[in-house]
Amino acid sequence: MEQDGAFVTALFGFLSESKAPYEQFFFDWRGGALSSARAARSPAADHYASEAFRPVADLMEVYGPADDVNLGHLYFTGTTPRTMLIDEVEAIWAPIAESDDWSLFHEALDEIAVMREAYGIMP
Repeated sequence: MEQDGAFVTALFGFLSESKAPYEQFFFDWRGGALSSARAARSPAADHYASEAFRPVADLMEVYGPADDVNLGHLYFTGTTPRTMLIDEVEAIWAPIAESDDWSLFHEALDEIAVMREAYGIMP
């Protein structure tokens, strides 16, 4: 659909130009326009307040949320997504390597389990 192509082009143009974190964007805007209040509280909110985001926001208005949007889930009430970026993995690994402390690793697994539940992904 032509509208879908316009949305994807605007979205990835915005993400590339603004340097807004991709993982944060998709977390913030799960639910599309329904998530505007959540996105306004995001660490990336300044990106969404810019004029560069306006075309994305306008095109997003056309789409309704998916049936499984699940924004009431505990995971989506937070301000940041659970990621496993290299610096986070290194921070988890350091105490394991230094003192056989697996607590951050187990904490990360617990957070990933909550995320999996929020997205409706079964193990």
